[in-house]
Amino acid sequence: MLAYVIIKMKVISEKRTVNRVIAALYVTMTSAIFIAYLSEVLKHNRTLGYLITLGVVMLIPELVNYFFQTKYPEGDVTKYILTIGYFIMYCIVLLTTYTPSVFTYIMPLLLVLILTHDYKFLITINVCTFIVNVLYAIYNMGFTKNAEDLVFVVNVKIQMVIITIFCVFVFVVARIDARINKQKLREIKTKNDENLKMIDKMLETVRQIEEIVLGINGDVKSLEDSCNMTVSAMSEVSEGTSQTAENIQKQLEMTESIQSEIEDTKELAHTFNKVSMDAGKYIHDGVSNINNLIQSVEKNNCHSRDTIENIRKLEERVKKIDEIIGLIEQISTQTNLLSLNASIEAARAGDAGKGFSVVATEIRNLAEMTAASVKEIQNMVKDINNNTNRVSDSINVFVDGFQEQNKMILDTESNFKGISSKVQVIEEKANLLKGRVDSLNHSNKTIVEAIQNISAISQQTIANSIQTEELSGKNLTYAKDIKSISEQLHRVSNSLRVEG
Repeated sequence: MLAYVIIKMKVISEKRTVNRVIAALYVTMTSAIFIAYLSEVLKHNRTLGYLITLGVVMLIPELVNYFFQTKYPEGDVTKYILTIGYFIMYCIVLLTTYTPSVFTYIMPLLLVLILTHDYKFLITINVCTFIVNVLYAIYNMGFTKNAEDLVFVVNVKIQMVIITIFCVFVFVVARIDARINKQKLREIKTKNDENLKMIDKMLETVRQIEEIVLGINGDVKSLEDSCNMTVSAMSEVSEGTSQTAENIQKQLEMTESIQSEIEDTKELAHTFNKVSMDAGKYIHDGVSNINNLIQSVEKNNCHSRDTIENIRKLEERVKKIDEIIGLIEQISTQTNLLSLNASIEAARAGDAGKGFSVVATEIRNLAEMTAASVKEIQNMVKDINNNTNRVSDSINVFVDGFQEQNKMILDTESNFKGISSKVQVIEEKANLLKGRVDSLNHSNKTIVEAIQNISAISQQTIANSIQTEELSGKNLTYAKDIKSISEQLHRVSNSLRVEG
């Protein structure tokens, strides 16, 4: 029975493959022939109507085969439809050709038909092929002018010889293939008989195994009951231990959370302490800078006062210069008058007073130049005096600003000192907080270590109970598997008996 099923499946698979090969060959050959005749149409050696007719003859079998092969891929329809369709196309091409070489178009199909193992159909196609080629030879030798062409006659003879030899070759190969297939069938039948004998021995062995399995089933049932009781007890122990472990784990998580908060607080306290120390340092540096700034401002005030005093002295000197210039101006005026009087007296004296007149003229010129220079010096002194007054006013404003700045610096120094005292208090509190956090951290670590030890012991207990439960479960599973295997063996033995 088993051998028959295998042979049937093999035949179905072979038929499907052969059908696909025939279909592929048909599409390939018809496409190549169609393209060849299309080129003939383009060369005006064939008509378009001839090409369309040939294409329809090629396409109809392919469409019909596609319809049937979709529904019955393992049927014989493909073999008959495509072979007959191809043969009809072959007859049309052969009987309408201008060249004898087209007789070879049938050869690939005849070779593929060997795969079908349908020898009657293969012989029929061989005979039909031979007859068509004979008709082609008779027609061309007796009813056309080709009979007068010696080359054509020789080609026809060669065609008949080749087609005859090829048909005989295909027939011989098919017969050899048939013998080989028959030999394979005999071998399969022989192996099938051997398998039947082996199955009989197996059935006897199965009957013996079944007796042993029935004895095992009783022991397995007892083992299964024992394993169920063990699993139930260990499950209760595991459940209680798991609840305890869960509670311990929750406590551990809470403690670890507290530890984390303590660590954060410790870090904050450390940071706070560092910040307060840095702030104290910065404040100390700020106070030092303020003191330096106060000293610098005091120096600037002294320099400003010295500058104001120097400017005041400069103003006094300028006033004295102005007085001297006034005196020089008076002298110049008197000199000019004296020069004028001398000129008048020289004019009265006549020739005797000419020399004196020249001297009087030079003195007058010198007095006028002195008066002009004095005028310029007065203007310059006036400008210096004005600039000195403006500088004095600016320095006074600058001094007032310095005094206001000095007051603000003193206020800032006072504020820094107040901040410094507060920062010292904060630093003391931060150190106190750091000490308490360190103490709390040490205590909490001790609690965490104790809980971890309890948790480890609890987890070990759980692991032991789970391991015991798993072993009991595995034993129960093994017992069930053995029971299932024995039942399967029982069913297999029954089925083998039925098949036998």
